[in-house]
Amino acid sequence: EARKDLIAELEAKNAEAETLRESTAVVATTLEKNEAIDRILEQLERVVPYNSASVQLLHGDFLEIVGGRGLPDDINQIGVTFKLESAEPAFPVLQGDIPYALYDDVQPSVPAFNEPPHHRIHAWLAVPLKVKGSVIGIIALDGFRVGQFSARHAHLAVTYANQVAITLENARLFSELQAELAERRQVEINLRQRESILEAVTFAAEQFLQTTNWRA
Repeated sequence: EARKDLIAELEAKNAEAETLRESTAVVATTLEKNEAIDRILEQLERVVPYNSASVQLLHGDFLEIVGGRGLPDDINQIGVTFKLESAEPAFPVLQGDIPYALYDDVQPSVPAFNEPPHHRIHAWLAVPLKVKGSVIGIIALDGFRVGQFSARHAHLAVTYANQVAITLENARLFSELQAELAERRQVEINLRQRESILEAVTFAAEQFLQTTNWRA
């Protein structure tokens, strides 16, 4: 039995390592934010048994849902913002006070989870998204069963959150680079247009002078 348990544990760790390797490859090759988030959350589901997940970014005192997987089809939650208050279960995570928030059953502690569309959620896990040491948001994982997540699941989710944070930062830098290149291209176009106008004016002036000299 001990040997079987050891083999099962090794197989699980191998699967986790392979999944993490694949998510790292996604980060290295994908610069489109939404696609990368969806693919990493898809791989995370292979090692953390969640029912739905969302990526939420911090904007001042508000959180915005920027990506997700398994969210209710009848409610478009992408782009939804809500005010961050101390009563929010993710508040201590966003403040950097704890490494993650793990609830076996979130409903007795947070009344909002007793109301639609969150009333199906019992187990709840939030891990921070960090860029250069600063918390920029969270990944929230939802489970429909009480006790669906363990501390090991939380540690795995933290690792994947690091990959998502890298993805978001790469996408932001790529977007800024694209905007800078577009601005430079526009400047070059404007310069060419000005040069063309100057050339046309110079040519017209030369023609006028030649005509005036010829008449003189």
